[in-house]
Amino acid sequence: QERLVCHTLEAEDAHVSQTMPVIKKTKQADALQSPSTKKTGQQGLGKWFGGKTVSQEASPAVVTGAVQPPLAEVGAPLHSPSTGETIGHSLPVPETAAVTSKLTPEQVKLIEENRQRARSRQQTKRGLEADVVPATTAEPAVLPQAQEVTASKGKASLFASPVKAHDAAAERRASPLASPVKAVEVVTPVKAHTQGSTDMTPVKPPASPAPNTESRPRLVTAAVSRRREPWLQYHDLYDFRLSKLSQVTTLTARSRWEGQIPPHGFLEDIVQYKAGGASESVLTGMLFRSLTGRENIIEKYRECSMYTIVPDDREAASRTLCSDTDEFFLEDRTLRVKLLLPEHLSARLATGFVVAVRGHATLRGEFRVSDVCLANMPPAVPVVRPPSIEKEPAFLAFVSGLAIGAASENLEARSEAINFILGQSQQPERKCLSSAVKHLVLCGGTFPEESVLRETGVKEVDSVLARVAATVPTDIMPGRCEPTNLSLPQRPLHGALFKEARKAGNFRPVGNPYTFDMGSVHVTGHAGQPVDDLMRCTKLSPLEALTTCLEALHLAPTAPDTLETKPFKGEDPFIIDDFPHVLFSGGHESEAHEWRPSADGKVGTLCVCVPAFHRHPAIVLVNINDTRDVRVVDFSSAKIETRTEFVAVSTMSD
Repeated sequence: QERLVCHTLEAEDAHVSQTMPVIKKTKQADALQSPSTKKTGQQGLGKWFGGKTVSQEASPAVVTGAVQPPLAEVGAPLHSPSTGETIGHSLPVPETAAVTSKLTPEQVKLIEENRQRARSRQQTKRGLEADVVPATTAEPAVLPQAQEVTASKGKASLFASPVKAHDAAAERRASPLASPVKAVEVVTPVKAHTQGSTDMTPVKPPASPAPNTESRPRLVTAAVSRRREPWLQYHDLYDFRLSKLSQVTTLTARSRWEGQIPPHGFLEDIVQYKAGGASESVLTGMLFRSLTGRENIIEKYRECSMYTIVPDDREAASRTLCSDTDEFFLEDRTLRVKLLLPEHLSARLATGFVVAVRGHATLRGEFRVSDVCLANMPPAVPVVRPPSIEKEPAFLAFVSGLAIGAASENLEARSEAINFILGQSQQPERKCLSSAVKHLVLCGGTFPEESVLRETGVKEVDSVLARVAATVPTDIMPGRCEPTNLSLPQRPLHGALFKEARKAGNFRPVGNPYTFDMGSVHVTGHAGQPVDDLMRCTKLSPLEALTTCLEALHLAPTAPDTLETKPFKGEDPFIIDDFPHVLFSGGHESEAHEWRPSADGKVGTLCVCVPAFHRHPAIVLVNINDTRDVRVVDFSSAKIETRTEFVAVSTMSD
């Protein structure tokens, strides 16, 4: 084959050297022709590789005195390697070159065999591409305009270019009217093009039925959703939060400052705000706080060679981000204005709160705030209790941060706590209390905070929970650094971790946050991440942060600014829609609780901060028949603390 290529190149070189004088003479003859008799010819690549044109079919005029060159022989036809169509003819080999480089019969036979193999391979390839197209897919109708364009294109270029092989499959992919190649893709059906009709409106395929999630809690449904969604932004989450809470916040502000501010002072949006106004006014919007202590994410990961979603250690997660130099802004869908807050108010606010601010406008366009109002609690729902059980306590137990299997675990305190839940305590007073425990909630931190989940630790957790769930109905929530998704809402822990515990009918893994009812008592809470993150952005204590979230009607106001969450669209799963009788938060340094009565004083909300057991070994008991009755069983000092508190409502201005 190499010798054959060399012979062919030599023949072509010889032909070019001999035809150059002929081409020169032809050009001279063309120059002598008059403009009326000069032949036009085909332009572009068709000049060398195209067929005959209309002007070439007629005999050219002969100029007197011009020497007509002999007509060259037409060479062998050239075929396209992709389609097999004739695209032109090869250059003829002159007789002198043919004599010096004549091919032997064996070489001619070899060339023909190679051509046959190339044609068979190309035909096989085209057959495979044709098989991919669905047999049931009809050829789409072609509009009359498209037919005219196709015809005009065919006149302009009658032959395929030899530079790029003709690829029929590529044309099908590039054509907007072509049917899809892949059978698995969804094809939008098109109305059949009938004669005299140009309606090509696509027929919308029927939508697939939505999964039935009515039996699931809303937070769990939002967390476990695995449907493929388009790319979303956090703007939709903030926009929904503002539209949901701005109206109730404005109503609360009107009822609070109605006699002090005229009706026209309650502005509907910030765009009505005027700089330098003398009268006092009220603005409602979303609060933003510029945290000067917040690290730059780009600088944080610039030098990292490996990126991960493993959360930072507890020290980094509890590092304070706020400072006295932070700036505050209030914004809505129309405008943004800078706020000048007093110190006692700036210490309690962070990004994500929907607030109503009262104050005066300055000449520089800033708004000097004198008071702040949050959405406040929704109307209370009375608790219905049968008269026969009013004197009988029924306790809901909260435990957090057991860290079973950790190196620093207090085994003695854990053993006493398990015996208390099982009713096997040696102390009569504890034994009496344990008999009244009706439900147990493990609000995060059951597994140790380690980067590797060991098999022995999983088996130990499963064994402990199997014993407890056999006696008391048990719900286990995920927390920070536990084997589930990092962002809120968190999915329930997988059932494969609890092979023995799930055999008990009273054991149930739940999500975080978690909402449930015990009789007529509505309970809502989380494992502590929203409170911990709000404490980083403010100067609040855990209990103050929890009560502020209750007053703002939002479980996680700092999400998604400094707390990980999913970019929801058309919903905010952290908004408190229903009045909670008990609001809890787990994983704190110590126990704290506060009773928040409603506006009428008949019912209220108990806010409970549950301590992490590995830091403060204690169980918090809440009497569901009287939520103001709170018992703290401390296993570090072997004593029982009983507290019943009636705390008045403290507003943001207090």
